[in-house]
Amino acid sequence: MILAAVIGFIGLPPNPAVWLVTADQVLLGAGFGMLSTPLLVGVQSKVPWGQRGVATSANMWSRYLGQSLGAALAGALFNNAMNNTLAGAPADLPAQARQDAEQRFRRTLERTFGGPEQTLEAYRAWATAEDTAENEMAPDDVVLAKRWIAAAGRARGDAFQALGEMEAWFEVRVAKPGYTL
Repeated sequence: MILAAVIGFIGLPPNPAVWLVTADQVLLGAGFGMLSTPLLVGVQSKVPWGQRGVATSANMWSRYLGQSLGAALAGALFNNAMNNTLAGAPADLPAQARQDAEQRFRRTLERTFGGPEQTLEAYRAWATAEDTAENEMAPDDVVLAKRWIAAAGRARGDAFQALGEMEAWFEVRVAKPGYTL
C-alpha cells in the first residue's frame, strides 16, 4: 500500500483535485498503519524478554523522531513555497477593501458557529489542537477544531471573493477579553 501511495503521489497531476490527494494520503496512512504493529512485534521478538521494554521504547522514540523531523521538513518546504508565493502579492490593498474582507471573514465564521462566543470557542479548540496530540484532547474539542479548519477555509473564500484571485490569509487575533476575531 505504501509503495502504491508513493507511486500515486508521484503521478499526481499539477493542481490535483482534493479528493485525489486525500485518497492517496488515506492509502499511505493505511499502509503505515498496517506496517506499524508487525514492525514493533518483529523488534520485540529479536530481543530477550527482559529487554522488550527498551526495544519498544527505542522503536517508538525512533518513530516519533522521524515524524517530528518529517513534519519540520514539510513545514519548512511549505513556508518557503508560501513566502515565494506571497512575494508577488499586492502590497497596496486599499484599507476599505481589507476591512470589508475581514468583516466577511468574521461573519462567515459567526454564521457557521452560531455567534461570536461559539466562534471564539472553536478558535481556541483549534489553537489548542495545534500544540496538543489529538488523543490528549476532549473528543468535543477535536471535533470543534476540525470544524474550525473547514469553516476558516470557507470564510477565507467568502472574504476574498470580491478581491479577485490573490494569495492572502487572515491573522486571527482576539482583540479584547470579551470577543473580537
